[in-house]
Amino acid sequence: MSVEVLGDSVRYGCPPYQASFQVVGSTALNASITYLWNFGNGNTQTTSSNAITQTYAAPGIYVVVVQALTAQGCFATDTVIVNTLNPLGLTAQPDPVCKGALTGTVTVTLAGNPQPPVSYSAYPIVPGSGPVFGPQSSPTFTGIPVGVQYEFIGQDSLGCQGRDTIALQIA
Repeated sequence: MSVEVLGDSVRYGCPPYQASFQVVGSTALNASITYLWNFGNGNTQTTSSNAITQTYAAPGIYVVVVQALTAQGCFATDTVIVNTLNPLGLTAQPDPVCKGALTGTVTVTLAGNPQPPVSYSAYPIVPGSGPVFGPQSSPTFTGIPVGVQYEFIGQDSLGCQGRDTIALQIA
């Protein structure tokens, strides 16, 4: 017996995010299959259908588990992640910083499905420890002070955000 959740293994969305799931289950004897869903947000559901939706109202990272069962006791399990905490999956990547440099460059990338236009900002975690950058249309920030912890934010036209925090270090 086997079961597989179709689509991406990580789903990104802004709350309230309605996630759709479809599975393919198979048995050696073509037995009927019951699907037990645990959506990771406190909700569960049992269905004979291989497709289902679930709404995620709060920001968070949810592990969705589906178990396919037959009347004969055979079962298989698969999982998928729903990420509404960082729905645009922002990752901040610094360029190497040479010894003696006081500032550097950080470029951010977004996963998920950002809706244009996207604006980018960067804020020092400790107010006053460095300048605020943005909002700007470019995902590249220059002049970020070395050693200062920054939060980088990308926000699309729907208000969905992605966030990451880093401090530039000498390479």
